[in-house]
Amino acid sequence: MQPCSWIVFCLLSLPDKQDKILFVEFSLPFFTTLYFTEVMYRKSSVVFLFVLLFAVASCIFAQEKKDEKPADVYQPEYRFMPDRAMSQSDKDLIRDAVWTLSDKPPAAPKKERNLMIFDLNLDFEGHRSAVCANYAFQQIAERTKAFKVTIAHEAKAFEAENLKTFDAVIFNNTVGNVFTEPEYRKNLEDFVMNGGGVIGLHSAVECFVIYGGENKEDIGKDDWADLGDILGARGMKHRETDEKVFIKVEVPDSPLAQSFPKEGFYYKDEILRFTKFSRKDIQVLLSLDNAKSNLNRPPYQDVKEREDGDYALAWIRNVDKGRLCYIALGHNPYHFWDPMFLEFYLRAAQYVMGDL
Repeated sequence: MQPCSWIVFCLLSLPDKQDKILFVEFSLPFFTTLYFTEVMYRKSSVVFLFVLLFAVASCIFAQEKKDEKPADVYQPEYRFMPDRAMSQSDKDLIRDAVWTLSDKPPAAPKKERNLMIFDLNLDFEGHRSAVCANYAFQQIAERTKAFKVTIAHEAKAFEAENLKTFDAVIFNNTVGNVFTEPEYRKNLEDFVMNGGGVIGLHSAVECFVIYGGENKEDIGKDDWADLGDILGARGMKHRETDEKVFIKVEVPDSPLAQSFPKEGFYYKDEILRFTKFSRKDIQVLLSLDNAKSNLNRPPYQDVKEREDGDYALAWIRNVDKGRLCYIALGHNPYHFWDPMFLEFYLRAAQYVMGDL
């Protein structure tokens, strides 16, 4: 068989157009040399063997070349904690805690409710507590039948046709510039303005803040401040991941605060402070009680994250026709098997969906 016949055979064998182009690009010079070798020396069997081996090598190289990431294009790493990252003991603790709640929700749903939990991270390794939050909301839904839960790991969840099937979205410890498509961002804005609910958990305030990329000068910049406006805060700071503080319940009579002791309580978690935060147009539910918390312990004697010392930890607000609830706690997995907070999350979900 002539070398040209082998070229045709190999091209027909390759799976797609890009493979065929790469094969021709890297094989033509070699096949041309072999052809003249056959003409000059009539070594057909040798030519056949070389052609066959080269065809196989070219196919392998073509596939590797196709999968290779362009060197001049930044390839971010999307990360989220998969369900398998949860231990069975964590699941048991969450389920047992959820089952201490009443099987009747605080308010009867006005219709069948659907809740989307979005947990994508970009250029950040993610929080181990995020998967615990997912599971906790799933268990709350199973226990109370107040809503149904869908977990979303990809930005395409914000396509308009998908988004309109939900009553509320939870940004579950979402860190980084998780999607840049203007269409998706506009869809989210429209969703909220038209009555959709939003819950922000812990580091959701870092959503759409740039955490990586080729341009190091951009790291830390807010790429979409509108989400910060919806959530009500930006610029998070924290101390230890298990800082012990006293939490003040600012509105004990709020339907969302019924699971908390009216006099307040001590708690250990990563306590977030926000450099960009205002009480204007929001109702603070929980805040850091500076007088009862040891904030000046070493090495923080002279540290003051805000000049006014106002460290809100949970709040609600209206955003046009939509509703928002944000909580700064939830860094540690154990937060999501605390019955006090599990009931709060049930009430928060019902609030943002318009049932409570």
